[in-house]
Amino acid sequence: MKTRWGSCNPKTGRILINLEMIKKPEHCIDYIVLHEMVHLIEKRHNDRFCDILTSHMPRWQMYRNELNAAPLGHDEWKE
Repeated sequence: MKTRWGSCNPKTGRILINLEMIKKPEHCIDYIVLHEMVHLIEKRHNDRFCDILTSHMPRWQMYRNELNAAPLGHDEWKE
């Protein structure tokens, strides 16, 4: 997965998380897992989706902004 932090297929109930997330703070990982889980009950990023996120993680927008400001991944590893 090179373009997203996570994805969800509501039909199969399958959630995929980008392996680059392991390098991110725990609160960002929690946000992505919750975000994808909410897609299991609300497909779109509408008001209901946001309300569900807010009820479980009031600071989700701050975590989303933190992730969006970070690079998705690094092509080279430094030793």
